[in-house]
Amino acid sequence: MAGDQGHRISHVFDHTVPIPQKPLHSIFSDTRDKILDLVDEVFSKAEQHPQDAFRYEVELGRVVGTAGETKMRIIVNPKSKQVTTAFPIRDLDVTVPGI
Repeated sequence: MAGDQGHRISHVFDHTVPIPQKPLHSIFSDTRDKILDLVDEVFSKAEQHPQDAFRYEVELGRVVGTAGETKMRIIVNPKSKQVTTAFPIRDLDVTVPGI
């Protein structure tokens, strides 16, 4: 649905700017116009996390986050596989509160 799609994209784009009230908030180093291509790239390379049907993670081998992150996590709806959010991460398989 278009409304849902707008919300998901908005949530991904939340990771393009600092949000001071969120202590664990990674930020993409790319501009907004490149983020969705990055999400598509990661989703095509990522394998489903063995313990979480909603989490995909991949090492990209290049910096994608402003704190030097080279990995990315995508959270999907486990039934539809639609992206809920995506963000850079420092380490694979690290639990992020609120996810």
